[in-house]
Parts: sequence; structure tokens; C-alpha cells
Amino acid sequence: PVPAPAPVASRDASGEIAEMISMAQHFVAETRAEAEARAREVTQAAQDRAREIMTEAKSRAEDEVTRLTGLKQRLSEEITALTRQLEVDREQLLGVLSDLTSRVDSSLRLGQGVHAAPAAPVAPSAPVAPASQTISQALHFDE
Repeated sequence: PVPAPAPVASRDASGEIAEMISMAQHFVAETRAEAEARAREVTQAAQDRAREIMTEAKSRAEDEVTRLTGLKQRLSEEITALTRQLEVDREQLLGVLSDLTSRVDSSLRLGQGVHAAPAAPVAPSAPVAPASQTISQALHFDE
């Protein structure tokens, strides 16, 4: 009986297959490690960029709040100044109108005295109507 050479070849083939499987496993492990490392790098870069974007957005928002707060303060001061000026102008206008009303009323009284100067006071036959409103009352400046 002659020994069969096939088992020797089979042993060599199975060794090669085992070596190829080992190399494939090593390649897969290496590729996986590289992919995981790359994924960590990409994730870290994305997180860094997200933090940077958030910081920039927060800074812009804080700047805008500061700007708007300053604008609000300035407008508030302008409103206060305008309110004060309006009150001063109103008081001056009321003074001028009061003076003008007094002059008109005085002029009307003088005009009535010159045109209707009776020799003797006459008793009214009918009740005297109350005096009409003054100009400032009619225009509601006294309110």
C-alpha cells in the first residue's frame, strides 16, 4: 500500500486557508480600528465645531441684548426729556392763553363800558343770563 499524497496537500491547503482567515481577521480588525479612530476624530471635530458655533451664537445674542438694552435706556431718557419739555411748553402755553384770555375779557369789558354808558343804572326786567364761558373754558385748557 502506497500512502496517499492527498492528505499532505490537504494539510498544506488547510494551513494556507487558516493563514488566509487569520490575515482576513487581522485586516478586518485593523480596518475596524482605523474606522473607529476616524469616527472618533470626526465626532470630536463635529463636537468642537458645535461648541464653537454655540459660543459665537451666544456671544452675538449677548451683544444684541446689550445693544438693545442701551437703545432702550436711550429711548427712555429721550421720552423723559420730551415729557419734561412737553410739560414746560404746556405750562408756557397755558400762561400765554391765560394772559390772552384776560386781555380779551378786559378788552370786552372796556368795550362794553364805552358803548353802553347809561346815565343811571337800570334794573333788569328779566333775570340776567350767566356769563358765557371764557375762551380757555371753551377750549378746555383749564382741565
